[in-house]
Amino acid sequence: MNEHERKIQEQALRNARVLLDRLERDDPARVGEKKLILVVGMLVLALVATVGIAMMLQAPKEKDLARHRCEMEAQVASVWKATEALKQSNPGMNAGEMQNQVEARRGEFKDAAKVACAAK
Repeated sequence: MNEHERKIQEQALRNARVLLDRLERDDPARVGEKKLILVVGMLVLALVATVGIAMMLQAPKEKDLARHRCEMEAQVASVWKATEALKQSNPGMNAGEMQNQVEARRGEFKDAAKVACAAK
């Protein structure tokens, strides 16, 4: 290889290195673009985390609502049965007295409903 070819090759290598240096440097437009991508990524991550947490917190609430609904239905059924039993055993009892006797057993009905619905 003669001197002229070697100089051309060295010049080509220098030119390639200059181009590579330019590509590796962050120009201002690319810095802004990278920041925008970073911000969008963080927003997406925050949104996914928020949705995940909301789903985790919502599940127990649904179970609590279902249990509460079950307890209320069980209490209503117990009160109804007790009222009907009082009507049959004491046909002449007035409604106020019947209500007082059923209300006296309200705690018993609540406890029975909690036990019945705890297993569900």
